[in-house]
Amino acid sequence: MNIKDKVKLEKIEIDEIKNNLIKLKLKEEDLNKAYKELKKDKSNNIKEIKQIEKDRLLNLKAIEEMEAEITQKEDDLVHFAIHNGYDITTEDIAIILDSTTDYVTRKLKQEIEHINIKKFETEENILNFNKFNILEIYKLDQKSIFFYREDVKEFIKNHLFNVEEKTVKLNMEGIDLDRNTILEESKKYLKEKAKRYKFNTPVTDEIANKIMNKEIVLSKASTVRTLVYQYKVIKDAIKMKKIIQKIYKDNLGLIKDEVILEQYKLLNEYTEYERRNFTDKKISIIHDMQVQRYIKANGYTKYNFVYSNKALALFDTTKAFGKNAADEAEIIAADDKKLEIDSVENGILTINVPEALIHDNLENEIRNHLKVVESSSLPDKKS
Repeated sequence: MNIKDKVKLEKIEIDEIKNNLIKLKLKEEDLNKAYKELKKDKSNNIKEIKQIEKDRLLNLKAIEEMEAEITQKEDDLVHFAIHNGYDITTEDIAIILDSTTDYVTRKLKQEIEHINIKKFETEENILNFNKFNILEIYKLDQKSIFFYREDVKEFIKNHLFNVEEKTVKLNMEGIDLDRNTILEESKKYLKEKAKRYKFNTPVTDEIANKIMNKEIVLSKASTVRTLVYQYKVIKDAIKMKKIIQKIYKDNLGLIKDEVILEQYKLLNEYTEYERRNFTDKKISIIHDMQVQRYIKANGYTKYNFVYSNKALALFDTTKAFGKNAADEAEIIAADDKKLEIDSVENGILTINVPEALIHDNLENEIRNHLKVVESSSLPDKKS
């Protein structure tokens, strides 16, 4: 019997005991009602009252024993489950999908094998304090849902698709539309085609494992916007450093070294503060084009998390975090890259297209669509 089947059987058994407990508690209510009725005429119901008192005691004892059994079985199930793969929390999944715990519990929970348990009390559930791991303890403390790791991975594989885009150049000569119309209508056509396209190649087992192990960090566009703001702060700081250096060089001997050092100190304090104390208002100054340029410059792979007929764009932002985060030199290099953005120049349409939609006849498809737009924009001929 595999782990999932064993856990499911244990959950069924616990539910059956809980149902029996409900029956005992209903019986307790009936016995209490009967006891109160008999007490109204105590002198004539002594024998029946004694029997009910005996039945009440037996029933209460059975309730206590059943509650203790449920507690023990639930504790045993928790220990078995979390040591055999049920070790993914709601927070873990929310972080993986750059989402909220509320979204996971409301939308996704029913899709993934899990156990619901009473509040996990750390002090009562550590088997051996001589071998405890504070990080593991804290992860389990106060949690009430644990997901089965293998099922989480399968869920990711079934709902996450690589939709990396590639820049293509298409010949639009002979299309009698202005450049903006060609560009916007081409984007519109591709967007509608992407909606109809059935992405049937989910991420590989290797990619899913890397996501689970946090070797790949996925971020929504809103998170990327925050990264762009933080990088803007760094780029501004780099420019200010250059200004300080130029002032010092141009005024050699006229400006004291301690004045220059004070400027560097101010700059470092400003940079550190701005990187750590950003607000929604500050981030709102970052526009969509900056976000797209940043994504392209850093080569972030794009994925779609598709669920309930909705697609959420997620980007592989691994190198923006941790030990692989870009240093100042990389930021400058990324910022200086000449990026090809969507445009129409000299009859050539340069546009970014999901790789899954690229095929040999794509140019003709878009040309045919634009011909239809062109003909519909012509004034009606009067007969």
